[in-house]
Amino acid sequence: MGHPSRLWLMRLRGLPAIFIMLGLCLMTGQALGQGIDSTHKYAWSENTGWLNFNPAQGDVAVYATHLEGYVWGENVGWIRLGTHTGGGTHTYANTDETNYGVNRTGNQLSGFAWSENTGWINFNPTHGGVSINPATGDFSGYAWGENIGWIKFAGTALDDTVYKVKMADTAPTVTTQAVTGIGTTTATGHGNITDLGTPNPTAYGACWSTTADPTTADSCTDKGGAASTGAFTANITGLSAGTTYYVRAFAANTAGTSYGDNRQFTTTLATYTVTPTAGTGGTVSDAGTYAHGTQVTVQAFAASGYVFVNWTEGSTVVSCDAQYSFRVTGNRTLRANFSPVRSQYTIAGAAKPASYGTVNGSGPYNHGANVTMTVLLSHQGVFLTNWIETWPGLAGYCVVSEDEQYTFPATRNRNLTANVRPKTLPGVLMLLLDE
Repeated sequence: MGHPSRLWLMRLRGLPAIFIMLGLCLMTGQALGQGIDSTHKYAWSENTGWLNFNPAQGDVAVYATHLEGYVWGENVGWIRLGTHTGGGTHTYANTDETNYGVNRTGNQLSGFAWSENTGWINFNPTHGGVSINPATGDFSGYAWGENIGWIKFAGTALDDTVYKVKMADTAPTVTTQAVTGIGTTTATGHGNITDLGTPNPTAYGACWSTTADPTTADSCTDKGGAASTGAFTANITGLSAGTTYYVRAFAANTAGTSYGDNRQFTTTLATYTVTPTAGTGGTVSDAGTYAHGTQVTVQAFAASGYVFVNWTEGSTVVSCDAQYSFRVTGNRTLRANFSPVRSQYTIAGAAKPASYGTVNGSGPYNHGANVTMTVLLSHQGVFLTNWIETWPGLAGYCVVSEDEQYTFPATRNRNLTANVRPKTLPGVLMLLLDE
């Protein structure tokens, strides 16, 4: 706006009377003294010129209940805002020269300032009054000087210069409380804005990370602007199960971003339901809910007159062991299948591919008879990989042996396949690689 000493002769647009702009800025709940902005610091008077509310050595401070310090008038010298100099909470009685000063109630100023050259300045005169915008720290209204007339707090000069007195921007303050509602992928963060700062926060919420001191560059929930102090909650999402995180509440305005202390929490492990069921001819055990990664064993028990066949999940065979062990990574619904005991069974076997061999031993067998299935390889360039058992209509299989002769008692119908593959010689392997 230019140097005040060169501008004091300007007339304010649309103001025939004489005015001085006096600025004192105060924020609700301010526990410590707050200064005046280094740019927006001038008040104007038609009679006395500019008043500087942030002069060197003036130490103007705004507290929750009063003002302190000195204002400098380019043509009137020092103006004292109050006799008290101890900060904290104080109310000026304004009964004599020992206890005068400018008080603050909410966002309204009242009381008197004093100048040796101009006398008393009333901050709450009839037809006037000085107030503060708590969201921005800007001053508005008029004070009255007994010898210099009106004092205006903000306006526009004839050269379109906008002037005002404004509180210096200060960052908000915030604390972090313990995290609640901790689940596998979500939790609830808690914070408390203890001071809005100046101006009001444009963002507040919680930030989290797997490392300490998360910032707004990490994952955050931003709840937008804040107009009042107090406690708040923020959703913490997108977490991984069984993982330790750190969370901090934050609040930000033009003066900066403030954070509360770190709060550490660990998400719970995911839990899954294992539901074993039994087909005709048996029972099962070990149904339940298990944490992610738990080793679980379900058991199948054949009833009298039945034998256990396999475990299936949907239409896929997953095990041929009556005690089936696995690590839980999701919900599972399993079925134990049983076969009735009969006097005779059909045992079928074949080599795969058929050109690599044949299988001996297929045929009908009485219950309990020993069965020996033998694979006869077609030539020395092939070998048995394994024997597998399959079931019509079901995907999957069970590996039952890796020996060329597989011996077992006949207790149910069985469909066996001998998997045969060629031996790979080093020269052949190199040829295949070259191709």
